[in-house]
Amino acid sequence: MFYTYILKSLKDKSYYYGSTNNLDARLMIHNSGKVRYTKGHIPYQIHYSEVFGTRKEAYARESFFKSIEGYLWLKSKIPLAKIKGNHLRSMLIIVPFIVELMIVYIYFLALVFKLNRRVRLVA
Repeated sequence: MFYTYILKSLKDKSYYYGSTNNLDARLMIHNSGKVRYTKGHIPYQIHYSEVFGTRKEAYARESFFKSIEGYLWLKSKIPLAKIKGNHLRSMLIIVPFIVELMIVYIYFLALVFKLNRRVRLVA
């Protein structure tokens, strides 16, 4: 059996996503400080886990949890106070604004290019 899990830090309430074939042993490794990312946030507790028959399925689910769709799914199913900080919420607000600016800039460049081309043909 393979597991996909979410750990919650008791220190700062941050979350960590992972997959393993031995959930209890993996939690002990995280809490011992042997994992670089989780070392500064120990102790951890298991917040959520799912069981799968293959490593491939467990890893696919872990990848899903790390995606925007997975974040939103987790947020709707599990009461998470903060998943990986508020960075995702900030991205969801800023990205459409940046895309809109890029579209306006591309339109502006196309307009300038057309004007330059007309001026050259006339002159």
